[in-house]
Amino acid sequence: MKANTPDNLDELYERLPEEERLVASVLRALIFETLPDIREKKSYGAPFYFGTKAICYVWPASITWGGKRQGKGVTLGFNQAKKLNHSGFLDFGSRKNIGSHVFLTAEEIDVKRVVELLKSAWEVDQSS
Repeated sequence: MKANTPDNLDELYERLPEEERLVASVLRALIFETLPDIREKKSYGAPFYFGTKAICYVWPASITWGGKRQGKGVTLGFNQAKKLNHSGFLDFGSRKNIGSHVFLTAEEIDVKRVVELLKSAWEVDQSS
């Protein structure tokens, strides 16, 4: 799937390969259940979630970045990850603020940990 993905995010999710759709849909549901006031918007071709600023994103690998596929699975990323207590759960790579975790299957999702990170990220967003 190229970065010119559908603007309608429901349609974007429907077009994902099956395993990515399952993982992304679980993450999306957790985001909306945990943070009911969050706004969803397509940015860089992928779903991003906003409070006062961008809080997190769900990036399926089939959505390319710069025309290139970015690995496998679905990445859950946090924009202000350096301010979160993530106990090594998030990978920063070469980035200073953005931390992420890749899920290959829906069964890998640690719901409790993801919910805790979402709540913490919301608090960071609301206090800035």
